[in-house]
Parts: sequence; structure tokens; C-alpha cells
Amino acid sequence: MSSKEEVLVESIRTCVSCRRDATLTCNGCKGAPDGEGGQVEQIWYCGSKCQKIDWTFHKPTCQAAQARRILYRAASTIQLVFYVFQEKVQIKPLSKVKKVGNDLHIDLVITPGSDALKFPQELVENEDDKLALLSDETSEDALGFMHGILETMLQDIYSDIVELKIKPKNKLRHVKKFNLTGKDHSIEWTRADYDQYKHVIFKITLKDGSAYAIDLTGAQYGYHDPRDTIRPWESYNQERIRKVLSKHPFRHSYKTLTEQRLKFGGNIMTLKFESFDNFNVVVEAWVKAYIGLEVMLKLPEESFRRKQGEFIFYLERALPSRSLNENQGPMSQT
Repeated sequence: MSSKEEVLVESIRTCVSCRRDATLTCNGCKGAPDGEGGQVEQIWYCGSKCQKIDWTFHKPTCQAAQARRILYRAASTIQLVFYVFQEKVQIKPLSKVKKVGNDLHIDLVITPGSDALKFPQELVENEDDKLALLSDETSEDALGFMHGILETMLQDIYSDIVELKIKPKNKLRHVKKFNLTGKDHSIEWTRADYDQYKHVIFKITLKDGSAYAIDLTGAQYGYHDPRDTIRPWESYNQERIRKVLSKHPFRHSYKTLTEQRLKFGGNIMTLKFESFDNFNVVVEAWVKAYIGLEVMLKLPEESFRRKQGEFIFYLERALPSRSLNENQGPMSQT
């Protein structure tokens, strides 16, 4: 856009209150997501007097947009956090990854003496494949171990959070598993087996009544774009859900994981919860040293992006990688 065109655009902005030329915009909702993939329309004023006069009318819309911005920022942050957590606590003993079309074929074989839980970065071709493997069959872990940080970030902007077990549709890829028993022969999951796998997501309703789906493990189905992590409920329901199988209260997945640990035990569940404890300690240390997560979400866009990057880098450096080896006994899958 030329400087002449910029002047022309500036000159046609009008105050929503008095209809005179306007140069002041509402910073509260400026740049906030509109829930449909774009941003809310900017509101312009000729000055602070007209802005104060219009506040009674603009307040509900502005506050809803600000809550939506916090929600979208929280979803993007938690998605990044979960990937870091999963990479540190990788539980699949991957020995081979083969790309067939858009699908990934993986061998799950435990080699004696190997570091069974270290993510094999050398086996993946690109970041999308890595995220697919980190997300594969981990939706319950995602909701269970990320519920605390989600609640901290959202605090007073939501009216309800539920966990939905769904049968997904429109999958863009699959992760197929071989050698599940570690025996010499291969066992391949059939399409029917994949259809039986249940996927778990958050459904969040804000105080203005708008509802959104947060899917932290959609990358396993080919949905790697950060914009796919959070979607307005109606569009997600229409495009990604074949059937809602059950509805559960917030923290249900964490309760289920806790019950599995008590009932079955095993090295894997022990390591998951030890890593979760370490995770909480590291997050608390970040908050004490730098900034509260709920405060971070309210920063101006550039400042938020910078702090978000620093937070993720801090987690990557501070979270210890966990592993199993033959000295810790056999892996007990739950």
C-alpha cells in the first residue's frame, strides 16, 4: 500500500459514536480472534470522550473478544507445552519409522539395554511426522496432564469445561503399528482397529456462551496447523467428529490415569506421574522467576509471543528426559 493510499484509508475511518473522523482505536479487542479464522473488526473513535460514551454498548463485545484472545493464546501455549512434555516422556519403544503415502508405519520393539523412552529424532523426516508420533494415542494423557495449566491460564473467562470422548472422522493420516508384542512376527492394526480408538478433547464454553473445541493431539490425524488446535465448537463438531461417545467432567482424564496407576502400577505409569510432578515444579519455578501464565496471556501481541517462546525454551531446558532401561525391569503397559 502506498503512502497516498494509507492517508486515504486513515481519512475514511469514522468514530462509531459521533461519526467524525477517527484516529483512536479500542486496544482492548484490537487484533483479537473472531472465532472464524480472522480478527474482530476494529472499533474507532475520534477521542477518549466518545470512547467513554460508547463503552456501555461496546463493553460486552470487547470483553468477549478479550476472553477469546486469552483462550486462543492458552490453547497455542498448552499445545507447545504438551509436545515438550511428550518428547521428554516418550513411552513408545520406536525402532523403525517408515512413511507410506501420508501414513506412518512404526515398529514397536524393545531392544534390551536400549533407552526405550528417548524420542528417536533420527527416525523422522520432518516436524509434522514428529508431532504425529508424539500425539499418537496420547489424547487422554494430554487432557490428564495438561488440565492444571489450562485451568490456571483460563481462570475466570470460562463458564464450563468438559471432556468429550469422540469417534473422529476426516483423518488425513494414520499411524500404523507393527510388532506390538515384540515377537518375531508382525501384527498390523486393521482399519477397524483404528475406528475403535477413542479420541478425547476439551470442550470449553466461555461466559458469553460461545463454545470451542481444544484438540491437543490432532497431529496424529494430520492436523498439524496450530489453528487446528482450537476451533469453534460447531465447525469442529461438523468437520472432525463422527460421533460423541461420552461426556465427562473436567479432570476426568487425570482421575482415570490416577486410577490406572493405583490399579496396574508399572514403570510407564510411574514415570509419567514422576514426570508430571517435575513438570509442575518447573512451571512453578518459571512463574516465580518471570511472570504468571495468566498474566502472560494478557500481554500485547509482540510481548506475548516473546514470553511464550521464552517459556517453551525454559521447559525444554529445565525438564529432565526420563527413560527406562533393563535395570528398571520390564515395561508394564497399562
